[in-house]
Amino acid sequence: MHERKAIRYALVRILQGKTDVEQRVYANRPTPLWTQELPCICVYTSREPVSSVTRPTIYGRDLEVVIEIVCTPDKMMDDVLDDIAEQVEQVLGDNEFITDEDGQVYDFVERLDLVNTDIAISTDGKDYVGSCRLTVTIPYKAGMGEPSESDSVDDFKIADVKHALSGSLEGAEAEDFVEVQP
Repeated sequence: MHERKAIRYALVRILQGKTDVEQRVYANRPTPLWTQELPCICVYTSREPVSSVTRPTIYGRDLEVVIEIVCTPDKMMDDVLDDIAEQVEQVLGDNEFITDEDGQVYDFVERLDLVNTDIAISTDGKDYVGSCRLTVTIPYKAGMGEPSESDSVDDFKIADVKHALSGSLEGAEAEDFVEVQP
């Protein structure tokens, strides 16, 4: 399973049964929902910029996940959205780690940061719904697949080399320290 999908489903598991939407937390983009399914939460990804590359090919990724609360339009709509958004933020704050179905921590995930909240009314013909989109960024590391036997990489080619200059720059000499571990 791709890390992106694993993270999305983990967030669904974390949220189910912990807010006023009860079990109505879906791992997909908002799709046509029946009124009786509202309020609900839809969890989906919006973008994933790559922030760094190492060899063998491991990418630092900043996954943006949208946790969208959807509710029926009534006179208390803003209160409902705010209450559930507060519950979602509390649940996410209480879950320091993102885990799989067996409770094992995903070690490729670094942290979860709330970065944005958008509150809107969406119309579709005669019907409209209220929504509150909480966007969280989840930095993680993932590769492009494992290298094949023919693509094996010499350990030395992936060594981390750092340069340190001491004293003033005039007349300073650089030294390379390379530690290769078996």
